[in-house]
Amino acid sequence: LLLGPAIEHIVAFRNESAMADFLVEKANEHQAYGKFNYSDYLGGVAFDFDSTLPNNIRYSIRLDSRPRMCDLDPERNSGVGGDPSLYCTWLTQLVYPLTPLQGPRDETWEDGGQPGYHRESFSVVQWAVDMALVVEAAGGDVAPDELPDVFLRRYPYPKYLA
Repeated sequence: LLLGPAIEHIVAFRNESAMADFLVEKANEHQAYGKFNYSDYLGGVAFDFDSTLPNNIRYSIRLDSRPRMCDLDPERNSGVGGDPSLYCTWLTQLVYPLTPLQGPRDETWEDGGQPGYHRESFSVVQWAVDMALVVEAAGGDVAPDELPDVFLRRYPYPKYLA
């Protein structure tokens, strides 16, 4: 699995709010130059503990509010109800799709479709953080081939009429 460019630098922040302010500032700098889906920073991870690794770990992944890849394939991003702007957002405020569909969402897309958790690298960041936590919890002595394999798979959809 090719994950793309290596992490070049990591920036630590006092709290999640400071991290979010930094990421928004960097995204705005690029938007000022017409690079709407580009930033030097993919996103951030905010941990809900101070220094000692707890048994129950909570963290949040914060990516750009507008998916980076939404404009790269206009045919795939034709929008919900004909509105392409709805496909260029994470739609995190919704529990269910705006328009109920007969059958699975984006059935022909290998990556699971919108909002693009794999394509936007959300699942890659989640995997990297989880594996780092596994290594840390094991005392740092874990070979890469000892880490668990993780596979993406669609949630099973019940039978339906097309």
